Amino acid sequence: MGNDQNISFSGSKPLSSICIQIDDDKVHILLKKIKEKDNFNLNLGEMVIFSIIKALKEFPMFNSNYDQKLSLYDPINLGHFVNLGQGPRLAVIKDAGTKSLFEISKEIKESALKYIRGELSAEDTASSTISVTNLYSFPAFQVSPPVYGHQSSMFSIASRFVSWDGEKTVHKFNLTLSYDARVADCQTAITFLNTIKRWLEENN
Repeated sequence: MGNDQNISFSGSKPLSSICIQIDDDKVHILLKKIKEKDNFNLNLGEMVIFSIIKALKEFPMFNSNYDQKLSLYDPINLGHFVNLGQGPRLAVIKDAGTKSLFEISKEIKESALKYIRGELSAEDTASSTISVTNLYSFPAFQVSPPVYGHQSSMFSIASRFVSWDGEKTVHKFNLTLSYDARVADCQTAITFLNTIKRWLEENN
């Protein structure tokens, strides 16, 4: 993971980590419906990132920093890691809570093009308030990500795997949240994750 902001991962935070499984097949049904309805190509990572942004509006304590006391960030500046062969970089979607799914998707794609061209600027990589690392394309079953020193949480998206639901095989992927245990208890954290899961699986 890159560090474009001269910031560090904190070793002093009391971190917790929770992982949930999300139905990959249902997410791809949603992606297909959006493609058919709006003629717009989205990928799973973009959809998950947008669902995280939506859920943060209900759980703002995860978009924060804890230093003696809890300080909420406003707006949501979501950092997402880009790694296309030139080392990882953290690109930041500024004021993400005000942007539509299509705006988020376009911005993620634009940051990938800037990365390839070597055009990611200091402004493009600064001021993140929460971060996501997407390992969906890699053989990673589950990753418990670290948390930046000035943030309270980081997500990781792992690769799809085959599971048996008692009747048939289904594809799933793991979504893991690492967070500063001082900003929320585990029940709140799992409710936050399940809000994301519900939006991804039930908007079909």
